[in-house]
Amino acid sequence: MAATGVRLALALSEFGHYDWEDFQQNLIQSIGDWEHAPEGERGDWQYYDHWVAALVKRSSPTTTFSTAPVPTDAGDHAVRE
Repeated sequence: MAATGVRLALALSEFGHYDWEDFQQNLIQSIGDWEHAPEGERGDWQYYDHWVAALVKRSSPTTTFSTAPVPTDAGDHAVRE
C-alpha cells in the first residue's frame, strides 16, 4: 500500500500535474509537523504515511488534473515539449 503512494506521487509529478519540489516541501512539512507534535500525540514513525499525507495535501479537492494526453517517449515516460 505504501509503495503505491510513492509510485502515484512520482507518476503525478512526472506527468506534469505538479512540480516535484512542491511535493518535497509538503513531505518535509509533514515530517516536521510529526517531529514537533507532542510525543503522546504523534504515534509511531511511519515514513510512508508522510508520503501519503504530502500527496493528499498536494492533491486537495480543489486541485484539478488535466485529462489532456501527455506526450511520452518510447518507454512511456512523460516528456515535456
